[in-house]
Amino acid sequence: MPNDLRGRVVEPVVRELHQNDRIFLAAGPIRRLCVSLILAEQKDLIAKGQMPRDATRPLENPRLAAAVLDRLRVDEDGLGFDSLARLGLILRVNRFFNLSATGVEDYLLMQRSLGEWVELIGEHFRLIGAEAALTFDTSGSGGPVKHVNHRASGLEAEMRALLAGPLQPFATGMTGRTLTLVPPHHIYGFLFTCLLPMLAECPVLDLHQTGPAAVFRHAKAGDLIIGTPFNWQMLHRTGLRLPDGVLGVTSAGPSTAATWDVLPANGLAQLIEIYGATETGGLGHRTSFSAPFQLLPHLNARDHKIFGPDGVALNVQDRLDWVTSNSFHVQGRRDDVVQVAGVNVSPAEVCRRISLMDGVAEVAVRPGPDRLKAFVVPGLTVRDQAAFEAAVRSHILVSLSAPARPASLTFGVALPRNAMGKVCDWDVSA
Repeated sequence: MPNDLRGRVVEPVVRELHQNDRIFLAAGPIRRLCVSLILAEQKDLIAKGQMPRDATRPLENPRLAAAVLDRLRVDEDGLGFDSLARLGLILRVNRFFNLSATGVEDYLLMQRSLGEWVELIGEHFRLIGAEAALTFDTSGSGGPVKHVNHRASGLEAEMRALLAGPLQPFATGMTGRTLTLVPPHHIYGFLFTCLLPMLAECPVLDLHQTGPAAVFRHAKAGDLIIGTPFNWQMLHRTGLRLPDGVLGVTSAGPSTAATWDVLPANGLAQLIEIYGATETGGLGHRTSFSAPFQLLPHLNARDHKIFGPDGVALNVQDRLDWVTSNSFHVQGRRDDVVQVAGVNVSPAEVCRRISLMDGVAEVAVRPGPDRLKAFVVPGLTVRDQAAFEAAVRSHILVSLSAPARPASLTFGVALPRNAMGKVCDWDVSA
């Protein structure tokens, strides 16, 4: 293992005991989660112009060992958080870990180092015991974000079901590592890069801040790579091959036929797709693009509804076409949300945001091949077309997060419409 990937990036999983019970999370996963939450808050503040663009640099350095990370100060002199920004960050951390249940969040104001925060959150889990819970944000960068609370016991039950089912080939051998291309503070990343390594007792190698080629440099036989369809698409484009015996998981967005090309083209031994959502957790799995999803074994289905272990019906966001009582095809969202690189984006909300800009008369937003595309019609008051287009691009950069930003902007005197007068699709190459 290269020296620059020791410490923070490769973590031995340590089991900690409290009154004969294992606490929910050890220090290593807590540290990774804190780093991920801090980076998310920094990026939000940077987008608002309230933090310099290089503020994320210290935490994005994969060479920082755990001891160095623990000494970083969560204040203005350290990671760039002034007194008001620290309150916003503490709110985010408190909400994610549900620290208010034990009152630990009060001490985050007093303690300033990342290591002290890790210790405080570890103490929270010791105090809360079996009542531990986490709150995940939906990834809807184009619409209102929802906060979804999950009991730790339910999350662990889901991962145990996966390890006993579709992930059994990995769990049985337990000779490899988990290589993650996703951040841990989203539910998919948490399940597969925090809980899975804990239950399978394997190390986790965090590569989500690196380029696609890093996976090929570090993967070994027996490893399990955790990615999104976007990640797998990027890996496929490298043209590189993985060692024999490397498995993969994809989730956080619907796969396409191209997603599965990593099997023959890049030498992946097996790809497992997990279907689910932040609101429901994982619901089904499959190992080929054409196959229906099989219901996860800890769930039940009847009357075309899915029920959790507690018997409560889950609010499934998609239309499901049931093949058997325990298998189904996914027919698409019930709402207008689409996924870009594993992030939920509402084209309607993106359209509304762009239309708020002065000088914009009409806007249409649609999914493109990989990202959104937008058609913008300037108002009659616009005199300088070049300046207007530059202003629209600047407005999008400031007002929308990266997945919600249209990758293609087309400007014209009127929206494209069909013979019925309805707005229709347009060719971005025209």
